[in-house]
Amino acid sequence: MAKILYVMGVKIPDEVRAEKVCRALIKNGHEVTVLSRWFDGAAEREIYQGIIIRRVGKNIPFWQSNPLSINPFWKKAIFNAAKETQAELIITREMLIAEASANVGRTLAIPTLIDMAENYPGAMRGWKKYQSRLILRLLVNNVKVPDLIEKRAVQASDGIIIVCDEQIDRLHHEYGIEKENMVVVQNTPELELFEKVTKTCSMPPKVFAHHGYFTLDRCLETLALGFIKASSDYSDIQLLLAGIGETYNDVRAIADMSAVSNRIFLKGEFKLTSRAELYNQVDVGIMPYAADENFNFTIPNKLFDYMACGKPVIVSEAIPMKRIVEETGAGIVADCSTPAKIAKAIQQMIDSDVAAMSEKGRIATEKKYNWAVDSERLCKFVRKFIA
Repeated sequence: MAKILYVMGVKIPDEVRAEKVCRALIKNGHEVTVLSRWFDGAAEREIYQGIIIRRVGKNIPFWQSNPLSINPFWKKAIFNAAKETQAELIITREMLIAEASANVGRTLAIPTLIDMAENYPGAMRGWKKYQSRLILRLLVNNVKVPDLIEKRAVQASDGIIIVCDEQIDRLHHEYGIEKENMVVVQNTPELELFEKVTKTCSMPPKVFAHHGYFTLDRCLETLALGFIKASSDYSDIQLLLAGIGETYNDVRAIADMSAVSNRIFLKGEFKLTSRAELYNQVDVGIMPYAADENFNFTIPNKLFDYMACGKPVIVSEAIPMKRIVEETGAGIVADCSTPAKIAKAIQQMIDSDVAAMSEKGRIATEKKYNWAVDSERLCKFVRKFIA
């Protein structure tokens, strides 16, 4: 058994991947402590699902506890937590504080890993808040501060846990990271969480859905407009959108002004623990994400969730999603760049053998794309650094 410190700047519970990783490590015999940012109403110390949680930042100004590697607060917090827990390995979830963890690791002779779920610079360039403000747009697009942060972090760390094959090639070619120091641990589901979901869809499908954050690069405005266009030919289809985010009001405005506003349902914020209930309302999952420098190097967990629940999917031509869907036959790959093209994809899905897609997706997750497979790969990789 090793003592592992998992560092994250966001809150826990409600961070799906972090919780899965920590539970897998605990099940493999390790002791896991999560160091996270304190949030209002949370305890500074608690045990959650076997995870020891230490939250930092209570009673200090919010800006002062901002999770950045250059922030002395986080350097000290990571150092103290590593010393007090006698950590033998540090895994960091957020790129913004990964370099600080690596520096602490070097000081204390502790190996460090990054749990890297996305192309960090690409993700930042896909968010509305970094494009709508001049100074942020210059820093992100022109000065390329996120690229420097990512480069320093990955090169300072001993290993990287990533979510798709495409990311291995990118990090190897851009930063010279050796491939043997990286492992693919996909955002696959714990299948037992969806035991109560009806693993079929209506024929023809009626409820098309997306859940998760509303961000510019997820193209949910285009999805709403495409659904409205498709609705002129199909009077009984519905669009269900669950989640919040920076483009939520933009999508809401499109829905409210449409002639089919009574068939577009924006559910707002939802608890991750209620995903099974949500999936029972869905026939088809849609991920119209931009095939850009972010989504060409990551795979959203909802793709595998929909497949596990027997829900066919419509995905954009983002490379990893396209690869998975074409391999499994679990849905349709489509150009999602315009409302007309999304409307065409919806029409294609309605006219397809959705029962076959449903079955193929479910079987693929049972055999290959599930957390039992990925967690085994995770634990094997971690053992390389704590032997």
